[in-house]
Amino acid sequence: PVFSFSTYVTVLDSIVFLFMFISLRQIGVYLERKRIRSLLWAGVWFGVGNAVKYPLFLWLAPIAFLFLYFQRNDNAGFFKDYGIYLFTCLLVTFVTVLAFSNLISSPGFSFVLVSFLALLLLGIHRFLVQYEETVQRLAEQILAKKGILGLISVLCVVAGIFLFRTLRLSDYADEFLTDSSLVGNYRLYKYMLFHQFKEYMTRNLFWIGLSGAALALLTRESAMRRVWVPFLFGSIIYWVAASKSIFFHIYYSLIIVWTLTFGAAYFLHFLLGNLKNTMQKSIVLIGFLSLILPPVVDATTGRMRNFVDVRSAVRYIVEKTKPDEFLLFEGYLTPLSIYTGRGFVMPAVLADDAIREDIRRIGFANTMRKYRVKYLFTPNEEPFYLDYAPL
Repeated sequence: PVFSFSTYVTVLDSIVFLFMFISLRQIGVYLERKRIRSLLWAGVWFGVGNAVKYPLFLWLAPIAFLFLYFQRNDNAGFFKDYGIYLFTCLLVTFVTVLAFSNLISSPGFSFVLVSFLALLLLGIHRFLVQYEETVQRLAEQILAKKGILGLISVLCVVAGIFLFRTLRLSDYADEFLTDSSLVGNYRLYKYMLFHQFKEYMTRNLFWIGLSGAALALLTRESAMRRVWVPFLFGSIIYWVAASKSIFFHIYYSLIIVWTLTFGAAYFLHFLLGNLKNTMQKSIVLIGFLSLILPPVVDATTGRMRNFVDVRSAVRYIVEKTKPDEFLLFEGYLTPLSIYTGRGFVMPAVLADDAIREDIRRIGFANTMRKYRVKYLFTPNEEPFYLDYAPL
């Protein structure tokens, strides 16, 4: 059901989750072997994933926080490890975004940036390997002296503001982050949980996942619980911080769906772990699958019914346009763009200063010809004229 849900819309979430799990895997390797290289790699993968989609930071930073905290030897060691992890992530995010944003216009500059990042990470690795005990003592002194801790906190806030402005995250804040009036809105969370999330997970898996969540909080400490609780923590922070955008774009809730699915896995793991007889375990497993799989098949079949036959539109576009021409489209871009190989642009793209100036100077039709925009396609009976009012 998770794959059925997450692949229903082709977005960046799949690659983001790949980087997330690689990062968490590297944290696990670090906790097992205590090699600083693994911790740095964890931060690198986190940074690359964060550069792909910024919301990753909202849930992976809290998840990694608890993973490292639960396995800490002392508070200073935890402070050091988490600081290295976040610093590496933010450094890689900053350089990756800067390099790729200049890749077309200045490929040489981008190459230099990436090369510099690689050399810098290599230098950081050698420094930490050689002076890890010194860094550990420094972390102990920082935690012991509130003045130094306060200064570092201020510097972190300043660095955060700098990154926020440099990466232009303010452009996404109004659209993505939750309004303050919604943070404590119980009705919003209740509706999202029992209507939106349950619908996309299928009912049976949802209720089993909630049962597993309650069970994980009530049972004794275990390895499975130490995995699930960080995911719960990260999901809740992300849910609260981004509930507005999740409400309108339900596929943004994939980390929450994953967490509830882990809850269902915990429920099954707990049941099987308390059964001694192989026959009993087999019966429980078969019963679990019989509850999960049929609704999943029904949900997948239901989504497939939404298929729209676009073959006639594809033929028309291929016959009437050239490969270097564009189409203005007021609907979902992916299918027609893939099948035709033509570039599709949404009306919002026209709200560019240069394009608006051309429209005022030579008119809308001539401007479209100038930029090789051949046709306007809309799934509606007529164009949505309000989109073009700001032009």
